[in-house]
Amino acid sequence: MEFTLNIVSVIFGFIAAVCWFVSAYAHVPVKEEVNDGRWTEATISNDGADLFKSLKRQSTWNAFGASFAGIAALSQAIILFIRWQSKV
Repeated sequence: MEFTLNIVSVIFGFIAAVCWFVSAYAHVPVKEEVNDGRWTEATISNDGADLFKSLKRQSTWNAFGASFAGIAALSQAIILFIRWQSKV
């Protein structure tokens, strides 16, 4: 059981790390729109990336990473609980 939980922890920890690396490099390019006389959305861009849309994408990947890291930490906590129960 402990070995399985350790494997679960490693896998979810790795997935969390991948999510956070993706988050660090996530950007959404600015969509060039032709203004045909109507109001268009304003954007703030840096190096061709739409700031607000990029931040939204990054926060989504951060949420995934935090969720997977939470599962990894929970599996480690269960291992500690199992070890503690076996000594009592």
